[in-house]
Amino acid sequence: MLRAWGNSTEVVQLGGFEPPIVPQAKHLSRFMRACSDFALVAFVFRCEQYWPATAKLEGRQDQPSPPRFGIGASFMSKSPHRSFTRITRNDLARLARIALDDFSDLCRRQKYSRRYADRLQLICLCQGAARHYVHGDRGVQDFDLWGFFEEVRGHPFPSRRSGKHDFGPSKFGHNPDDGDAFKGRRVDVIGRSISMPKNETPIEAVQSYLRDAATVSASLLAERPVIVVWPRKNCGRVIWDGVISPYGLTACGTG
Repeated sequence: MLRAWGNSTEVVQLGGFEPPIVPQAKHLSRFMRACSDFALVAFVFRCEQYWPATAKLEGRQDQPSPPRFGIGASFMSKSPHRSFTRITRNDLARLARIALDDFSDLCRRQKYSRRYADRLQLICLCQGAARHYVHGDRGVQDFDLWGFFEEVRGHPFPSRRSGKHDFGPSKFGHNPDDGDAFKGRRVDVIGRSISMPKNETPIEAVQSYLRDAATVSASLLAERPVIVVWPRKNCGRVIWDGVISPYGLTACGTG
């Protein structure tokens, strides 16, 4: 997130990218390159010369005034094809099977990934669909599943690789934006290898990953809830509530 005052800009938070006040737009090109893995990058501007530092907000005094303008002020997609049907644990179990099959196939086909064949510890529903599971307010455009593997030092999981699958005909319908290749909602499967100390459970390790926000991916994932879909014993467990900015905005992809 960027906040701007007059002729200067501060990068407030994005995966640890937190330099001091800098001349406006000086580092935007490097900042955007750091966000190249994501479809949208939100620049939230708040200019003191137009909006006072404090304002009456929802009946409360001395609260920061919300941003009134900017580029991509919300990460939520404007697609009108979202499903607001409730996500159940049976749906999460179906998503888990899709992700398990995806990772199994990857480790079988690609030699590089075989070292991770038995290191998968947790699969989670993230981003927009995860928020909908918890709050029921954003709908489902697609499903984003993240698998967390115990890292092999010097041999990271291929983070740029993303599997795309079809949830199939269901109560969630079909997103026309995805074309005829999908009969149901698109399911994106992504993997990350992270540190998993012996004194932490896999859930605690993922919570540390989100809390530390040492990468752009972790920082953006932490903006929304994270729900376990596998292992089965923890299916449906909300392990991360999502971080909301002081201005009430969330920023994590388009899902």
